[in-house]
Amino acid sequence: MAAAIIALGERVLGRLARGEIDRILLDGTEGGIVVVPAGPDAALAAMVNKDAKLGLVMHELRRSSREVYKVLVRTAEEEKVR
Repeated sequence: MAAAIIALGERVLGRLARGEIDRILLDGTEGGIVVVPAGPDAALAAMVNKDAKLGLVMHELRRSSREVYKVLVRTAEEEKVR
C-alpha cells in the first residue's frame, strides 16, 4: 500500500512541478499513516495514533528510511557479486 501512495504522490507532484516527495501524511479520524521514501525503489510507512508527536515520528522515520536504503544498496551490491 505504501508503494501505491508514493506512486500517486509522485504523479501529483510531477504534474504540479513541485519536486520530489519528502513525506506523505494521511490523517484520519482515528489516526493516520506517514510514508517516506527509502530510496528510489522503496518506501517506509508508519501508522500513528491521533495524539502522536509528528516531529518525533518524522525524525525516526527519516533515520530509519536511510538505514533501510543502506541495507537495500548493500544487498543489491552483494547480488551483483554472486
